[in-house]
Amino acid sequence: MIENINPREAEKLVATLLLTDGSVRWNKAKKSWYVQLSNNDVSLHRIFKQLAERAFNEELKTYFVFDKGSRIFISRYSRIPKSNMIERLFRLSPTFKTKPKFKQNLKPTISFIQNETTRVKQLAFRLAMSADGFVGLSHYSSGWESPRMGLACAHPGLVAEWLELAESLGISMNLDRDSNTWSGIHGIRTTKLSSILKFQDIGGFYPKDIKVARGNFIGQNKNDVLNFVIRKYS
Repeated sequence: MIENINPREAEKLVATLLLTDGSVRWNKAKKSWYVQLSNNDVSLHRIFKQLAERAFNEELKTYFVFDKGSRIFISRYSRIPKSNMIERLFRLSPTFKTKPKFKQNLKPTISFIQNETTRVKQLAFRLAMSADGFVGLSHYSSGWESPRMGLACAHPGLVAEWLELAESLGISMNLDRDSNTWSGIHGIRTTKLSSILKFQDIGGFYPKDIKVARGNFIGQNKNDVLNFVIRKYS
């Protein structure tokens, strides 16, 4: 899959991952930019590194650290101001800050994906789902249960764009509200088996060996859980 991605496409997929489980931030003490992905699945870090190397045509020195507080791994690249990587990333999205503590007029965006080929759109959505997405079962007090699939994102502007991207791929999802988040939004989700089947049809979670990080299926392969949910309700 990655072998067929050209540098321009890889650049956009790197930015997609940075807008889910990543960040681009200025380190004042070191006077450099940190471009990093924070996730507890090593396979996602591997794909991130491969995409970054293809996008920016350079062998990247990775600072791979384990954050004991949140029990996640961090892939970090340190870059000087006005580096090729930093300038190109900020041409795609004017900011990669997605939380309200960052007071700014600039808004993060995935609009750079919207006019891409279907193949790149699919891969972007699959990577985002691997980073911040889930699939499983919803249980209700009545004893009834249903399939569910979703993507966590509290930023209203990004949520609208994720909904649009999913819709363009034939995956019907809805706004998932949550009063415990700063925006009142948890992300997007669906309980429609047809949408979950469509996600499987475009390839499911990528990379294929990505695992569930929390919940009832913790430690299991996300695509195995996806297949289980589909078999259960088909």
